[in-house]
Amino acid sequence: MKTELKYGMMAGLAYISWNAAECSLGFYTQLLDWQLVSKSLSVVFPTFFLVLGLLEESKTQAAGAGILGKGVQIAFVTALVNLVGMILYFEYINPNFNQDMLHYATQEALRNGANIALARQNAELMHSMGGILLSNFVSNLSVGIVVSVALSFYLPKPRVLETEFAIEKTNF
Repeated sequence: MKTELKYGMMAGLAYISWNAAECSLGFYTQLLDWQLVSKSLSVVFPTFFLVLGLLEESKTQAAGAGILGKGVQIAFVTALVNLVGMILYFEYINPNFNQDMLHYATQEALRNGANIALARQNAELMHSMGGILLSNFVSNLSVGIVVSVALSFYLPKPRVLETEFAIEKTNF
């Protein structure tokens, strides 16, 4: 299996598993105050598998544009798998997600003395299915691109290419 598919699918499945764990632990129903921490941790899984994929790829490919391209491909596959997972999540695992978030936003606005109508309007945009799908897709791609750019400069060059260069250099 191609590196980008293998690691992109593993990252996407890990992300979906984390979302299911968040739901079962109550981060989307009872522990809404912890949701920011929970969502921050969800970035770890795609990043971990992206780094593993790029490390594997760096064994056969020189650092630079090739590694960057593979990283973007892994991030894109991850984002697509996450889209499918989030659609399944909204349709079957937690179909009340949007209503729970609207209720939470209203309660937070009441507690903080904020404008309730504005809080609900923002929550409707941020926590609608379309808003979350777009946000997850963009964030997966963004994290993937940033990590790929950074690693494309710092990953070691493959030993095979260095050895071939050394052999060619001694033959002259």
